[in-house]
Amino acid sequence: MTADLTALYERGKAAWPAVTLSPEAFAAWVKEHGEPPEAYAADAWLACACLERVPAALAACEAHTFPEVAAAVARFAPRLQVDEIQQELRQRVFLGVAGGAPKLREYSGRGALGRWLRAVAVRIALNLLRGAPEQPHVTLGDDDFLSGDSPELAHMKSLYRGEFKKAFAEALATLDPELQNHLRLYYLDGLGVVELANVFHSSAPTVSRRLQKARAEVLEATRKILKQRLGVDGEELESIMRLIQSRLSLDVGALKDDAE
Repeated sequence: MTADLTALYERGKAAWPAVTLSPEAFAAWVKEHGEPPEAYAADAWLACACLERVPAALAACEAHTFPEVAAAVARFAPRLQVDEIQQELRQRVFLGVAGGAPKLREYSGRGALGRWLRAVAVRIALNLLRGAPEQPHVTLGDDDFLSGDSPELAHMKSLYRGEFKKAFAEALATLDPELQNHLRLYYLDGLGVVELANVFHSSAPTVSRRLQKARAEVLEATRKILKQRLGVDGEELESIMRLIQSRLSLDVGALKDDAE
């Protein structure tokens, strides 16, 4: 192995001392997937060991990533049995389905293994939900959607808290269910644009446009509802909405960066 590859191997070995993986197996994985960034070398090393069916690796991977997976699935689809989804995840990721290759072979090592597994688990949950009646779509709140430490935004929300929450909830309910799911996975589950593209079998630019469209629609609906209910003049309402929109513009920029 080259010096760089040896350093990556040693980083993974140090992170998972209870797991045994030969340098040759790791070198073969890197030949297939490319060298992972140093920050994710330990994740790639563990994924390689799982593909080698090392029992300690499978146990370590579950212990390290499944709590995060379970939390994401429970928030996304609380009616579903988390254990059922995790079992399906094990089958697809580590073993393969109907004689096919384990899905873990698709993991590139260029991102966190836990986030990748979470995206796969959410996709499984989505597929199950599509066949279930009364699908739950979103439980976002205004704090999730308008995150940030702007003192002006905090002051505005404290003044109009009750009406703002009602207006936001009503506006969100008018959104297309698929766009609700885009917002939920992005804000609550922390999936990036590329991960969402994998979940929805789409492209990163398309997902970015959908998220921007969803925010714009919720913003406009919230504006209309607040205009009807708040006892403020038009200038004050516009000031409130400009403040909200300025908060959202930061997210739009981040989405474009993520999609590129």
